[in-house]
This record gives sequence, C-alpha cells and structure tokens, in this order.
Amino acid sequence: MKKIRELLKLRKQDDFVKIIFIYIIISIAMIVTILINGLNMYKTIYTSKEYVLTSAKEISDNGYENLKKIKNISSVSKQKTESISFGGESFFQCVKVSTKYMKEVFGVKNESGMSCFYVSRKVIDEMKNNPAEVFGENDDNETKSEKIQENKKTEINYKTEEEEGWKTAAAILLNNSLINDEEVILMPVSDAELSEQINEVRVLVSTQDISGIFEKEVEQKQYSFADNDSLKQVQNESNILLLKIKYEIAIAVLCISMCIFSIKRVKNQFKYEKRFLEK
Repeated sequence: MKKIRELLKLRKQDDFVKIIFIYIIISIAMIVTILINGLNMYKTIYTSKEYVLTSAKEISDNGYENLKKIKNISSVSKQKTESISFGGESFFQCVKVSTKYMKEVFGVKNESGMSCFYVSRKVIDEMKNNPAEVFGENDDNETKSEKIQENKKTEINYKTEEEEGWKTAAAILLNNSLINDEEVILMPVSDAELSEQINEVRVLVSTQDISGIFEKEVEQKQYSFADNDSLKQVQNESNILLLKIKYEIAIAVLCISMCIFSIKRVKNQFKYEKRFLEK
C-alpha cells in the first residue's frame, strides 16, 4: 500500500507516471480477458457433443466394438432413421438408437408398451402448428400441446413417409443441452431392431479434441463424420480462442514488463531529484 501511495503521489509530479497507469490498466484488462477466454475454451473442450459416423459398408460387430476403444467416445450406438410427419408437408428424421445409449446419454429408462418419441422443444413447436392432426379433433388441443413434458407421456398421431395412414405413439420432451437447439426425435429400440444392415453410428464424445487426433482415429477405423462441418466448427472456435489467449498473454507480459521498467525509472529519477535538492 505504501508503494501504491508513493506512485499516486508521483503521478501528480511526472506525466510519465500516467503512462505507467495506462500499462497497469491494459495489463489488468488482458488478464481478465485471458481468464474469460480460458473459461470459454475450457467449456468448448469439456462439453459433451453427439456426432454421427458413417461407414461405406455394413458395420460389423468388430468394427462397432473398435469405436468404443477411442478415448473421447463415452457412449455409442448403431442408428437408423425413419421419416415421420406430424401433419402438414414437413417431415422429420426419427433416429432409432439402442435403449442402452438412451439410458447412458439421456438417462431414459427402458419402458415397454407404446412406442415413444423423445423430442426436442423445436419439434414440439412444429406439432403445435397442426394440433388437430397430432392430438385429435376432440381434444383440448392448445392445452394438450403444452402438456408434452419431461417424464410424462402424451399420446400423439404421426405418419411415416413410406406408409399411408396415421399411427399412434407417445411423446416425451427430452430437455437436454445436447439437443435443445436442434429439431431432434429419438426413439429407443431393441438391439435386435438394430442388428440389420446399418452403416451409421451415433456417438457421444465427452471431450472435444482440437488437435485433430480424434478425427484421425475415427478415419483409421474406416468411419467418416456425417456432419464434418460441426466438428470443424468446434476445432476452429477452440483454435481462435487459443490464438487470442496467446496474443493476450504476450500483451500482458509486455505491459507488465514496461510497467516495472517505468516504475524503476521514475523512482530513480525521483531519488536523483531529491538528492539534488538536498545539496
């Protein structure tokens, strides 16, 4: 505190001291920015994300098991898709995955009975555009469409692109950060239903690899990313943040060094002037 008071006193006597305060302010700003960008980078790297991997040929049991050996992958399931509609001209891709994957990733328990769709909020918004077809003409449609909630089954009508006529299933809101911003419909099915010819795998990656090693490991096992842009986006965002942090560290170190050098210069000048006046 004594040194700070001395520095504040010197500020009134020498304009050069004002430059020192500018260095201090810039250094503090850089340190705060480094912490913020570091936190954002940590969140980007250690945020779980789903990817769909494709294979040019049918996925064998051996090839499927090899995927589980990749360090970043925490859960994996074969998947197949079916186009379904809730009325109107829009069709959505219903993704069928194993019950084990749904339990590990989303905490969904295996329940018998009526087929059940686990849908994101964006899909529910689409259902509300055709309430009479989805929920039935005799129901309180507006109220019922609001009742699609977590852990609560709501009976709905749907139709597939391949078959004519309406079918009945249950819908449950899947409130999860992995899919909240997407139009996603997931359906847990038995392993037997996924035992036929399939060339798609859905994986949950627990940590994002910005070095490209994870991507190479996937390619070595004869898979490719269905949405490669999504992977590249994560890598680009992390690399940009890393580059910013490097520049900010360099600026902070430079400002701190200049600040220390300037303080020593001002103190030496002050001592010299004091000795000169004493003479």
